[in-house]
Amino acid sequence: MIGEELNAAEVTNRGLLGDRASALLDTSDGKVASAKNPRKWPQLFDFRAALADAPRNDTSLQSVHVTLPDSTIIASDQPDIDQILKIQNHAAMVAVHSMYYNFGRIHKTLRITPAMGAGRADHVWSLEEIALLAN
Repeated sequence: MIGEELNAAEVTNRGLLGDRASALLDTSDGKVASAKNPRKWPQLFDFRAALADAPRNDTSLQSVHVTLPDSTIIASDQPDIDQILKIQNHAAMVAVHSMYYNFGRIHKTLRITPAMGAGRADHVWSLEEIALLAN
């Protein structure tokens, strides 16, 4: 996720206060969502995260506001946040699958992609082309 822009920050012996205090955990495998794995989380930078309040110098968990790609803002302490994020991720995956089905996969009967058959593409798209378009 993209973080927030700060006008001022408190620097501690561990870095910026509040920085990396929270993370998005993928409950399917227990891994932290990261831009280092764009194939697994291709839409991660479409979301924004910001602390709900000023950072505290204690160990209590702070609420984070997450801005979804459609500009809806949800709070990390909402009871339905997992479901909301799953729906957002599912919608992105359906879009990628639809692109692959129509632009990247040769139809057995047509012997070209459906997009080529409809005059919407002049070649079979690679997964890299589809991934770049998704970003």
